[in-house]
Amino acid sequence: MASDVSNRQQTDPASGGRRGRRGPLTLVRRLLPWAVAAALLVWVFSGIPVGEFWAALGRGQFSWYIPSMLCLMTGIFLADTLAISRTFSWFTAPMPYSTVLKIRGASYLMSVVNYNLGQGAIVLFANRAKGVPYGRATGTVLLLMGISLVVLLLMSGVGLFVADAPKAVAFRPYVVAMLSAFGLYLSVIAAKPRFLYRWSVARPMLDAGLRGHLAAMAVRAPHMLLVFLAHYLTMRAFGIHIPVLAFVSTMPFVSLMSAIPISPQGLGTTQYAAVYFFSSFASGSPAEQKATVLAYSLTTSVLAILFMLGTGLVFLRAGMALLGQKASPANAEP
Repeated sequence: MASDVSNRQQTDPASGGRRGRRGPLTLVRRLLPWAVAAALLVWVFSGIPVGEFWAALGRGQFSWYIPSMLCLMTGIFLADTLAISRTFSWFTAPMPYSTVLKIRGASYLMSVVNYNLGQGAIVLFANRAKGVPYGRATGTVLLLMGISLVVLLLMSGVGLFVADAPKAVAFRPYVVAMLSAFGLYLSVIAAKPRFLYRWSVARPMLDAGLRGHLAAMAVRAPHMLLVFLAHYLTMRAFGIHIPVLAFVSTMPFVSLMSAIPISPQGLGTTQYAAVYFFSSFASGSPAEQKATVLAYSLTTSVLAILFMLGTGLVFLRAGMALLGQKASPANAEP
């Protein structure tokens, strides 16, 4: 979201020349993530015959898949909002569900470019409407993001030690290392060292304590489970039959790839990770397997982007009003 300083510079007649000079840079910044996504997709497609991809796309069972996905995406949006509302209300400031729903809905326009940028709307609202210092609000958002990562790692860890997914099992040491780091982090949280309280970003995590972290994980889990269910059903719609435990052990790595902030909604990175991890579970020749997985993954990403754009437009005016902004494209940009 454009900062106050940036807005003043662009609207101040005395700085009229700045807007023109910033224009090309702004355009490049907006287009760069899409250029990265296009380059990644070209790379993924380079090893897959286009004809095989269209054939795989035609085999998708869209008659039940699209209605199911619309329901699941709505559930994902509502569950995400619940996690944000509860976590902020517990550890920072009261955040009614209906209020967060409008802000999170409006922020979907930002999240199309980068999920993490979309979280900035919550920080801005907490500061402007609730008087929460930026440091503490940012710390709560970091807590939310960290909890999501831990839930992913825990879900992956469950499958990694019991499932037959060779490509995912290779990452077992990294999962163990990250979960061990989380255990060390919890020991620090339990100790509540005084010097960390001087850092406002750390206060929400310290105030949450062990019990608060468990509560935040519990309220985040439904959101993550719905995301996983959406991917699993999409695989079934495209004829990819993967054992549940193998899916649970592998999908977190695909989700982590999608979170890398270099393309809109992980477009390109998600497809590469999906083809790498899931191709062996599709039927047909190696080319057909890759094409099938690419069709599933690309369809999921495109539907998610369209859903987020639609949701963002529906909530844009109400969300921007809560943020004290006008519902314009300039103010919808972080």
